Amino acid sequence: MIRTIFPLALVLICLIALPACEREVEPPAIATATAIPSAPDAGQDSSAEASKAAPSGITYQLPAGWNRTARSSSMRIDQAVIPGPGGSAEMAVFFFGAGGGGGVQENLERWASQVESTASPAQETFQSNGLTIHWMDVSGTLKASTMGMGPSSDQPNSRMFAAVVEGEGGPWFFKVTGPASTLDAQRDVFLEMLRTVRTAGTSV
Repeated sequence: MIRTIFPLALVLICLIALPACEREVEPPAIATATAIPSAPDAGQDSSAEASKAAPSGITYQLPAGWNRTARSSSMRIDQAVIPGPGGSAEMAVFFFGAGGGGGVQENLERWASQVESTASPAQETFQSNGLTIHWMDVSGTLKASTMGMGPSSDQPNSRMFAAVVEGEGGPWFFKVTGPASTLDAQRDVFLEMLRTVRTAGTSV
């Protein structure tokens, strides 16, 4: 009799423990990962884009034929190559946070000092879309950079367009450098691009 009860009790214990064992080994729920949108193709021709919305809070129209490229520095919010008969020129746009990056005249003088020229830079200030835009144009020899952000050797017959755009949340800094024979035809194009700059949310 004892032998009969003991196997029966053992079977009952196993039946009671089985659901608990199954719960214990239940696989954990699988977490769903959120997809992160991929970055635009760095080689994409930007002339097909309607406008550029920078993380700095501005938009502007990139001129046709100016091709957006991958940024070579974290200090840049945008970068483009400008093809032309003298070789490619480059545009870079900088933003250092609201109120950052130094004063207008300080930057204009620093940029001018990067070009050895026999003439003083042409400078102009105008208003557009509620923004104040200070820009300069200088031609000569673009000096070799000592900070690793420019040419490694002096570049004669060069030209530079540069601008400080002042407005709420700014300033923003635009700089174009390259062969004069390429940029000679781009002066008015650069100015037209500056006139399209708007702070994000500003109506057209």
